[in-house]
Amino acid sequence: MIPNYLGVITLMEGIDPQARRLMEVFSAIERSKWNDSPVKGLAANEAHILFCIKHKTISPQEGMKVSEISRLMKVTTPTVTQSINNLYKKGLVIRIPDTHDRRSVRIKLTDKGEMIIEKVSEHIRLTFNGLVQYLGTQESDKLAELLMKAHNYIISVKKIDI
Repeated sequence: MIPNYLGVITLMEGIDPQARRLMEVFSAIERSKWNDSPVKGLAANEAHILFCIKHKTISPQEGMKVSEISRLMKVTTPTVTQSINNLYKKGLVIRIPDTHDRRSVRIKLTDKGEMIIEKVSEHIRLTFNGLVQYLGTQESDKLAELLMKAHNYIISVKKIDI
């Protein structure tokens, strides 16, 4: 996401009014924290791990290896391990021995973890279905198209070397 440049934007010269407006909108979206976890006390990355376990586990009885979660989320294993430790302390996951490899463990959702995922899923459904109702089908399609186009442009812009 674009960092909050609003204070700097007003000081800069030569910024096109439309560019200024786009920067203000992106900054407002970022400040809304729309992508944070809707559950108090649960970090967004922890919620993502719960979703990963729920929806990517081949066998719910077996759970997933930390390395599998790490690969799917495209983050390091130590990062996932730290979040798993937090989820374990909150009673949302358990560690079970891997039946095929005694050296590793698998991570499985607890009943409480399953309940949290159901509540978060319902919250996400209501939020985005509500947004579509608010905007209408045509504007929702156009917004999705424009956001993807903006995303593609932003990731194509080269970083500057300093």
